[in-house]
Amino acid sequence: NPAKALARRNVVLDRMLELNVITKKDHNAARAVPIAQMLHVSQPQNSCAGAGDNAYFCEYALQYVLLDPSFNATLGKTVEERKAKIYRGGLTIKTSIEPGFSAMMRNEIVQRVPQGYDERGIKIGSAAVSVDPNSGQVRGMAQNTQYSSSSTAWDHTSVNWAVDYKYGGSGGFHFGSTAKAFALVTALENGLPINTRVQAREASPGNPTSYTNKDFPGGSDACGIYPGNPWSVKNEAANEGGSRTLSEATARSINTAFVALTQQLGACKVRDTEIRLGMHLSNGQPVQRNPAA
Repeated sequence: NPAKALARRNVVLDRMLELNVITKKDHNAARAVPIAQMLHVSQPQNSCAGAGDNAYFCEYALQYVLLDPSFNATLGKTVEERKAKIYRGGLTIKTSIEPGFSAMMRNEIVQRVPQGYDERGIKIGSAAVSVDPNSGQVRGMAQNTQYSSSSTAWDHTSVNWAVDYKYGGSGGFHFGSTAKAFALVTALENGLPINTRVQAREASPGNPTSYTNKDFPGGSDACGIYPGNPWSVKNEAANEGGSRTLSEATARSINTAFVALTQQLGACKVRDTEIRLGMHLSNGQPVQRNPAA
């Protein structure tokens, strides 16, 4: 409404002259300026940037509200409709986050994984989420970076490492020994007690062992290893292997013991457990069909 903007501006200038806030000269000069010359449009900074240590959760909550279909009836079916409601609808959005708890989480993270780089100059990062197991509500969310949507520095980013890509997350990360938990659940569900023994191949950090298509027959459709594409596996300790119970294998986190367990159970069975319990890639796609995944 440039015409109304012009009229309103002139009313303000007239009143300023009347109150002797400006001179007649300043008044006339200001009124002579075309409205078009006064427009310097800029995009406002995302409001989450002002949320401090809770900025990552703020961005996650915003994207969740924009994308989740459960809000179709109240906020609109399209992202644009929801944006209009969120930014101009006068809404009060209440979340489950506990700011004090999140602050404590971040302090603990930064103490263990300092922001930026380690002593070798290698980028290091850490993120954590605390979820109420009864309700699924997020109590706390933190990571060892500063929230920024403009900086190119490694430790200043708007990327939330703890959520899926569509919610402002990254492309995902390897989840390491967490995978062993799914193999354990599968074993227990299939009647294997924790004193079940598996034969772990010997391997160490500098001397890995390789698994091939003969160990896991079939290609990706059968959760196997492609011929000619061996899978190299290390153990954390030197020459860790031999006959191990599931309890021992878990306590010592022996990789090759869990490879043996996955062979015995069937890799697809373990993958089914992962999917059933909510594991997926950051882009929403299912876990890949191979033993490493």
